[in-house]
Amino acid sequence: MVIELYPDSEPARRAHLKMQIDVAALYIDRQKAKGRKRREIEKRINEAVENWNLKWGKGPNYFDLHGMTLQGAKTFVARMILRAEKPKLYFEVGQGHHSFNGIPLIKLGLLNKYRKAISVCEWNKGILVLNVSKVMNGHY
Repeated sequence: MVIELYPDSEPARRAHLKMQIDVAALYIDRQKAKGRKRREIEKRINEAVENWNLKWGKGPNYFDLHGMTLQGAKTFVARMILRAEKPKLYFEVGQGHHSFNGIPLIKLGLLNKYRKAISVCEWNKGILVLNVSKVMNGHY
């Protein structure tokens, strides 16, 4: 399994750190929010992670979903499938070590949604590998 990754750079690291700080602040605001205000904050959280991935991401078919909400991650993955130029997409979701109660919601949510078209990476249990053609052909 070969994953094409971009070279690491100081500007990308700085952008990632800024995004993480911004997202952490939004999650604090989200704790107090309800209804429409909460949904607006969640939208901003997901947009921040998505924008970082599209501008500074680790590779053309590799996306880091850390920080997204479950629904935001599902929506982002669906969009990346439609844009895919490679046969496989890689989604860094983690193993749940920093998740509430240690439950990796994004990982479980994507495994459940794409069933036969997605698998856990053999050498890193925090990465999911999605077979684009299986999804596009409805085999999942």
